[in-house]
Amino acid sequence: YSDVILTWYMGYYAAMYVVMSTGPTEKDWKVIKDIDAVEILQPSQPSQRNGFVALDPRLYTHNNHLYIEHFRQVGKRGYILYSDRLHYNASWDALYVQPPVRQFVLEGELGQQPQKNWVAFEYQPNRHSQSSILYYVHSINPHRIVRQQGKLSHQLNMSAVFVTKHVPSASLPVLWRFGEPRGGTPARLIHTAHGTKYLTFFHSQLFSRDTKMLTYYMGAYLFQPHPPIAITHITPDIIACKQCYNEEFGVAFKGLDYILFPMGFVVREHGHVLFVSAGRNDNSAYILKLNKTALVSYMVSVETQLLHPTQ
Repeated sequence: YSDVILTWYMGYYAAMYVVMSTGPTEKDWKVIKDIDAVEILQPSQPSQRNGFVALDPRLYTHNNHLYIEHFRQVGKRGYILYSDRLHYNASWDALYVQPPVRQFVLEGELGQQPQKNWVAFEYQPNRHSQSSILYYVHSINPHRIVRQQGKLSHQLNMSAVFVTKHVPSASLPVLWRFGEPRGGTPARLIHTAHGTKYLTFFHSQLFSRDTKMLTYYMGAYLFQPHPPIAITHITPDIIACKQCYNEEFGVAFKGLDYILFPMGFVVREHGHVLFVSAGRNDNSAYILKLNKTALVSYMVSVETQLLHPTQ
């Protein structure tokens, strides 16, 4: 199997996953592994199993190892981000995380804010480097890039290395018209007409005065593979499908009509096609097929200014 997507549901104590692949025929997506559990907590410490909900897991690779990131809700508005490496147990034929799961920590004012939906990506300092550095997009506007400082431990102490911000222009007066852009899929390097760039799909929420409800929207942007790692292009409108926003799709929750949440993507067919996994109303999922060239051509250029590090 040449390409695989793992779709995840994160519950109170464990993550449930389904492994899907195009298979040998390279035509249809098929389930090649049914639902299993990934234990994320220490069973001998039952107090850790209460008082939070673990949400929105994402998978990414770093130096050929697979990692899972998720955030936990603490109280009504508190969110803390966690991440750790995934392991495979042949006896169980299952993936698992070795406790304790590591917690991201940001110092200062940023550390007081809810932490969720960071975008992971592998940064290659130079083409001769044998290993990559793991960076995260902490926020989209400003485009804040953070990385770990110090050795691995139960806590991942993070600090900003680059911060850039969108500069309004005639072609793009606001970066995104559909609410605050927030993280989505891990970013991957792709070849485009604008050169090699990182691509990521993001989400946002917008309140409608007509329906008095929130709606989730999805977009995509490109950013630089070199410092200051700024946004270069973004979709000017939402990415959707006919099935995503119709009456059959239905009202998701009280106060929320439609939820479309990008989680990951793979590149197929000699780099020309993208398959994007997206959660739908928190109860099912889509795999969206996109033409990469058409997507990049649809994007508009973004002007930015450097905020950090100061020159």
